[in-house]
Amino acid sequence: SMPATFLSDAVVGEVKPVDIFLGAFFSVPAFGGVTPIGPLVTLLVSQNGLNVPVTGLSESINISIPFTVAHRAVGGKGKCVYVNGSAFSDVGVTTIQNGDAGVICQTTHLT
Repeated sequence: SMPATFLSDAVVGEVKPVDIFLGAFFSVPAFGGVTPIGPLVTLLVSQNGLNVPVTGLSESINISIPFTVAHRAVGGKGKCVYVNGSAFSDVGVTTIQNGDAGVICQTTHLT
């Protein structure tokens, strides 16, 4: 669930329902010589069919990303990052739990 402050922080103008779209890319590109072992997960927030930029939230969002059996077999640990242009970045993103089942990311933005 989203924090209580999400609508007031992220949605501009009249408060109306928002749609949240979730996607996963299993063929993840390498940036700066780093190739992730897991899927690249994306979240898009939309209101009335228009993209809603989500930045500078006053209360963090926690995102749980489970690992598949194939990802667990590789044996690597997860790390929460986002794609910032042509590189991975962890600015504003914290890995708060990293275990065999997956990771939990805490963030103040969805960029």
